[in-house]
Amino acid sequence: MVQLSVACPVEVVKVRQQAYGDLVGGPIQCLKNIYLSKGYKGLYAGLGPMAARNIGGGIAQSAVYRCIMESIVKKDKPINWMELWLAAGFAGTVSWCKYLYTHHTYYPYYYYYLTICC
Repeated sequence: MVQLSVACPVEVVKVRQQAYGDLVGGPIQCLKNIYLSKGYKGLYAGLGPMAARNIGGGIAQSAVYRCIMESIVKKDKPINWMELWLAAGFAGTVSWCKYLYTHHTYYPYYYYYLTICC
């Protein structure tokens, strides 16, 4: 949740620049304009949906990681890098699948045909 304090204003500036292009200036100028016109509330527009997306993905990722680690790691031996890599990889994949599902639910006519489209 702490990363949202930085990620949300960055996302707001990014979207504003994508929508209006050169009319809003560079990132710093756009950030200043948003702050001067709408204050902190303008910088954190969309914080609720962004938090819901991050929390849902984080819960799924943590649960999958924990389940995999409990099933493949033996109590009497140390964890090796391959087990960590496998668990983290599957957990990250589940988190992204949750994100793609959520994105598809909100935007049903926008499809990802290839992994590179993400």
